[in-house]
Amino acid sequence: MARRKRRGGPYSLDLRRLSVYPSFKPHRSGGETSLRIGDIVRVHILSMDDEGRGVGYIRGCKVIVEDAEPGTDVVVKIVGAEGRTFHGQLVVGEGQ
Repeated sequence: MARRKRRGGPYSLDLRRLSVYPSFKPHRSGGETSLRIGDIVRVHILSMDDEGRGVGYIRGCKVIVEDAEPGTDVVVKIVGAEGRTFHGQLVVGEGQ
């Protein structure tokens, strides 16, 4: 009788192996879904934060922009990042 090699400790169990649902890994196409410092993007400003900066979302990331008002579309250059929150510098505003 062949012995099965255990992965992990004697009390660990891989629940994914016992699941009736198929495993699903979303396809990420790399450059299209993520932002990088230096990118220039158009953002719709939805609200303002506590410090009076405009807040918008693009590609699943939060973008904070100085001198941007809610309800405007602005073009910003990404100048900083903290996790999934990016800081943008205003390049072109709606009325400019």
